[in-house]
Amino acid sequence: MSHCHARSLRLSALAGLALLTSALPLAACGDEAAAPDTTDTTDTADTTDTTDSVAPDTTPDTVDTSDTLADADTSGPVFTLHVHRPDGITAGLTVNLTGDTVAPTAALSRTDDFGAVFEIPLTATATTLTYQIAGPLVGALEPADPVTVTLTSGTEAWHFAGSPTPLFAAPPAIPAADELVVFYLRKDAAYDGWGLHLWQDVAQETAWTAARIKDGVDPELGAYWRIPLKADAKTVGIIVHRGDEKDPGPDMTVELATTGN
Repeated sequence: MSHCHARSLRLSALAGLALLTSALPLAACGDEAAAPDTTDTTDTADTTDTTDSVAPDTTPDTVDTSDTLADADTSGPVFTLHVHRPDGITAGLTVNLTGDTVAPTAALSRTDDFGAVFEIPLTATATTLTYQIAGPLVGALEPADPVTVTLTSGTEAWHFAGSPTPLFAAPPAIPAADELVVFYLRKDAAYDGWGLHLWQDVAQETAWTAARIKDGVDPELGAYWRIPLKADAKTVGIIVHRGDEKDPGPDMTVELATTGN
């Protein structure tokens, strides 16, 4: 059996989804019979002495500064966490952290097509990282149970809000505001003949005998469809089927206000 994933929605049956001097002049004293004095002063290589005294001081200072910066910048790797929320909120988001991290929280670093991006500094010997997403507009921490990742899986992850686990590769399809993306994963990876029956708030409903053909297959997420929506769409009905065979069986609906698209 299998399951579907609509942005953060995971509808499952039996299959699991594996997710910045100066130098002082020298003074000489002497008699007025002083042509030799002038010569002596010239012979005293003030310029050379000044250079000699400055160069040793300057060179170590430069090296010391570089060493300090290098120590600060290379304390450990950085874990990049991408977070996609169905409501599109990114402002004010933070990540609560435990495990092998330098700090207990991370602020929003930037945004991309997927959503919020957090650059999380890790300790030099980091092996695990545990996180939850927080923010003034989010409400409860997300997900409800903290997510722990083993860094052998990689140092970059993509997390759909509402999903219990992240992905360790960028998803092949990220929904636009007027789209629903559905992922369908089968243990046998046999997707030929399977399509979607669609109704309600989609731009074009399908006939039972003409299922919507998949847009592609991702090795981790399975088959996927990008479904155009009506304006102000609220509910989409979905059946995954091959002829009269349904998977997982019951008709499914996506409530966009709850699960996003």
